[in-house]
Amino acid sequence: MKDKFFVDSNIWIYQILKDNKKESEIKKEISKSFLEKAGIIFISSQVLNEISNVLIKKFEFSPEKVSSFLNEIMQSTFFITSSPKTTFKALEIHAKYSFSFYDSMIISSSLEAGCDCLITEDLHQGQLIEGSLKIINPFNSEIF
Repeated sequence: MKDKFFVDSNIWIYQILKDNKKESEIKKEISKSFLEKAGIIFISSQVLNEISNVLIKKFEFSPEKVSSFLNEIMQSTFFITSSPKTTFKALEIHAKYSFSFYDSMIISSSLEAGCDCLITEDLHQGQLIEGSLKIINPFNSEIF
């Protein structure tokens, strides 16, 4: 794959969970397969913050374990920082598409990075944003 992908926090979280639920294990395998095949992957500070919050609050991971996991992610991705431009674009996206503000921030970061696809399970599968960013839910798709 030569496309540029922005990967949302939920895809990363499945990589570290070990709850032995069939649905979680399937999602873990699908997300792992995607991450192995994808070429250029971007994330943002928001993604790192969401991962940290979910792993600490919901799954009671230690800060050390979260930090170690984030370091692994950072070794295989490109990182984009949010700027005022990102926020203003997110406000436009929120107004135009009625996504939540934080989903709009993820979309804005994806667009700013020049990504072709946003990989998430939280948005509308197949939707094209701003004529250039395709929303892909890897758990409802045969793209890989």
